[in-house]
Formats: sequence, structure tokens, C-alpha cells
Amino acid sequence: MIFVLLKNIGNKIKTNKTVFSILFIMFLLVILIYLVEKGNNEYFSSWWDILWWAFITSTTIGYGDKYPITYLGQFLAMIYILLTLGIIGDIAIKITNILFTNNEKKMNGTLSINFGNHSIVYGEAKYSTYSIIRQLYNENKTKIVFLSNLDKIPNGILNLQGEGIDVYFVAGSPENDESLYKSNITNAKNFIILSENNDQADKNTLAYIMNIRIKNEKIYILSEIKDDKNIILFQKAGVNKVINSNLIGHRLFVRSLTDNVSDIIYELLDNRFGKEIYQVELDEKWTGKQLWELIGNYLKEDVNIIGIRNYKDNNIYYNKNYIISKDDFLYVISENRILKL
Repeated sequence: MIFVLLKNIGNKIKTNKTVFSILFIMFLLVILIYLVEKGNNEYFSSWWDILWWAFITSTTIGYGDKYPITYLGQFLAMIYILLTLGIIGDIAIKITNILFTNNEKKMNGTLSINFGNHSIVYGEAKYSTYSIIRQLYNENKTKIVFLSNLDKIPNGILNLQGEGIDVYFVAGSPENDESLYKSNITNAKNFIILSENNDQADKNTLAYIMNIRIKNEKIYILSEIKDDKNIILFQKAGVNKVINSNLIGHRLFVRSLTDNVSDIIYELLDNRFGKEIYQVELDEKWTGKQLWELIGNYLKEDVNIIGIRNYKDNNIYYNKNYIISKDDFLYVISENRILKL
């Protein structure tokens, strides 16, 4: 932050000829004062002494441990002090303007993101969106950019920031190239698209996916969809994963009438408490062996194996006699995240 501030001030000074001229005159005055005082003033016996005096004087501290004693030196020092008052005031104004401008840009979403390896979430300002951002941060602890068609940062994002969640606001949408670049789409790791609340939601999402994929070929795109008939179109556009959250929510809602399955699902998916479901990479030593051998190996540990995904057909298998292939993924229930078994 301090480095950026000094860089901005330096750029301002470079473009302001008057300020640059005053700084140059001040530099010459420091040299002249030293030459005049040298040999007559024990306080100015070296260049370090005059530099110390110049710095302390320019910051208006003035310890009084060193000072000119010749008439000419004192006269030159008065000119230096007058110039210092003017230049310090000008720099103070510039610092205030820079801080105010940056804060204003943060509030209205026009400040460009300069970090990378982050997640971008596009959606409307509502409770479900904030819940997803909170869940995402608790899961990965990475910086998040909230992209939305708003004029200023919503209270929900301010509340998340108050919780310690590292989330930033950028105004705009994925169809706008400027908004994507302000979000630093080039260096982002993930992009989550939450469906808009209108009849053109899937059509708009499709356009967003294509534009995002053009800007970043490697980014992982997770998209919400309203009509499952459009899944193939989304996949052709470049999405990595499609989720119909309404369909999932409705099924859990209906199941709640007959059993408590929804409670279990919520606990497994919520990273705030209890065990969770994780996708785990398998060691090559399990290739060619049956699933029951793997299950038996971890019976005594706090790891519950619930299924395995075949890397070829992408289906999930639960049969204990399933023959494990290289690059298959395992699904487990565990207290803590497991990277590999």
C-alpha cells in the first residue's frame, strides 16, 4: 500500500513541472548551505549532517540539534523552509487525494484488481450470493472478486468484509471486456456464474461463458443453469461444470417432507461444522485392485468411502467389486480435507 502510494506521488511530481522545479531548487539550497557552513559550523562537518538537517527540517520536526550559524546560511535556510512548507502542503494534498480516490473507487467498483489466482463470482446482490461467497472463502481461503451490475458496493459485501472475508467489488458484468479486465480475468483461477433472475438468464449466461473463455483459456468456469436442456450448449461454449441449483434445492425441499436426508446433505456441504464430502486423488498403488480392498484398508480410520468416479465415462460407481483404474477419483466423508489416499 505504501509502495503504491509513493509511486502515485512520484508520478504526480513527474507530471507537475512546478513541483519538480521547487524540489530542484531545494536540492541546490541544501548544497549551498553546506558549502557556506562548512568550516564555520561544527554541526555541518559532513554531507550526512546537512542531509539530516534537510530531512528533519522538511518534515517540520526540527530537533534543533543542527542549524546554520552564518548570516548567508541562515538566509538560505529561510528560503529552504518557506519552500518546504509549500511542497509538504502540496504532497499532503496529493496523498489525501490518492487515498480518497482509491477508497471511492473501491466503493463504486471501478478499482482494478492487481492480484491473481483468485475466484470471481458474478451474481445479483442477495443472500444466496453472499452465502456462496462465504462458503467459497471458508473452503479455499483465497481472495474473491464479486462482479455485479451495481453502482456501488452492496451492504452484503461490506458485511462479509467485516467478517474477515477477503472479498472485493467490481462493477459490471462478464459481457463487458473492461469489467473482466478490471477483475483481472487473465490471472484468475475460477469463475462462478450465478443465474440472473430473468427469462433470458441461460441465454445471457451462455454469452458470458464464451466471453470469459476467450479471455482466459485455462480458467475453471462453474455456471448455474435454469434449464437442463441447455447443458450441451454450455459445455460447447467452454464451461467446466454446470449446476442446476434450483433443481437440487427443490428435491431436498420435497424430501424434507418424508425424511431427514436434507439435514445430512446440508451438514456435509456446509464447511462451518461437522464432516464434509471431499473428492480425493488415488495413489497409483490402488490401480487394478477392487474397491472393497481400499474400503477395508481405511475402516479403522475416520474416513468413509462412499463412491468412486471413473475417469473415462465420468460415472460414479458404488459396487465394492469395481476395478480401480488409473486417474479415478474417490469420494469420501471426513472431518478434514484429504488430498490423496
